[in-house]
Amino acid sequence: EIPYGLEVDDAEYYYSATTIGLDFDLDFSNQMNGIENRFLNAETNKIVPFHPIGSGLLASPFVVIGNLMSKLFKDDGLISFVYFTYSIAPIFYLFVSIKLLQSTLQNLKIKYVNNLLLIMIFGTGISYYAFDRFSMSHVYEFFSIALLAYLTSKLEYLKNKNTESKYMFLIGFFIFVLLTIRW
Repeated sequence: EIPYGLEVDDAEYYYSATTIGLDFDLDFSNQMNGIENRFLNAETNKIVPFHPIGSGLLASPFVVIGNLMSKLFKDDGLISFVYFTYSIAPIFYLFVSIKLLQSTLQNLKIKYVNNLLLIMIFGTGISYYAFDRFSMSHVYEFFSIALLAYLTSKLEYLKNKNTESKYMFLIGFFIFVLLTIRW
């Protein structure tokens, strides 16, 4: 498991996920015991995240589940339940992204060969970031694009103005939230 105080990308994304998933806040002070001056904001004297928080925001529900599991079961393995479920988050988002992309193509009536689509997706190396470097933001970026493309493709065929307004609101909301992945 990643200890607090590391200055690498993987650790920074994990810190965001744990502060959101365990404390439901963006106050890093209780996670950074002993290294309180690490990324100190000179104006407020508070610890601030060094990297964007979007990946942590998307991974935080998995941290919550891991935390619940660690309270229910004895957590004496090599890694904690929190870190284990956190490592599953990008795998989940990768497969959801693929499904969203397939649905988008079907909504737009674009014919494609499923095996070639999968080869193109996995040929980008995205699976490396889902299965090995799971704290990095690449899979979350792929998910954000797939989700926005899917919602936009659904908007194309809506006839009801009320439902169309809801989709437009969701698209605008998700654009704002998903920008936090690389803000």
